[in-house]
Amino acid sequence: MIRNLESLFDYRKNFRVIILVFFSVVVLFSFTSNIVYGAGVSEGCGIFDIKSGCDLSGWMHLVIDVAATGLLALFLHSLASKHTKKLELIITNQENKRIRKEKFSNESLKNDFTALLFNISVINQAIKKFNANPEEHDKLSQKIKEELSRLENISLTIQHTSLTSSEVIKPEALTEIQQIRRLIQSPVKFDDGIYSFNRYDEIKEKVTNTSKLLATHN
Repeated sequence: MIRNLESLFDYRKNFRVIILVFFSVVVLFSFTSNIVYGAGVSEGCGIFDIKSGCDLSGWMHLVIDVAATGLLALFLHSLASKHTKKLELIITNQENKRIRKEKFSNESLKNDFTALLFNISVINQAIKKFNANPEEHDKLSQKIKEELSRLENISLTIQHTSLTSSEVIKPEALTEIQQIRRLIQSPVKFDDGIYSFNRYDEIKEKVTNTSKLLATHN
């Protein structure tokens, strides 16, 4: 009951209704008071005469009150319309900004994913060469370390973009991004002089699917 009353008297939602009620009350009050207390007219004066020596009749009071109330209602309605247009413009601008930010974030993440796919491909190839060519271990080991450092930087970039744009990125995409970041944390193992990159195919598939997911939201 209380919620219904609050909704009814919420001037932001029912501004026109309030104007109508106000107008009706004023007209009703003017009609009854002027008819009861001022129906008579001065001698030699008409009901609607406005001139020196003639008091306003009850009916003339009613006409003036109704006209004044009507002008006030029009003025309030005009203010309400302008206010509504301003709110609509603000909402539209905010929505346009949100859309632009979403597109920019999605494109940035897709570019990061492209760099990520290239990076893990280079790491995978370097590991295969390292394990197959003992004579190039020093050179390839350094290359693997450099690429893993780049992978860490890419992960930080993805994290930054996803955090700063979390309000415009779809929740399911954010979930996939977090899973990707977990997968690329220390993805390469080194045991008994041999490198292994067992997560390569899983990371590649996850990144590819997430890129497609972002593309559907543009």
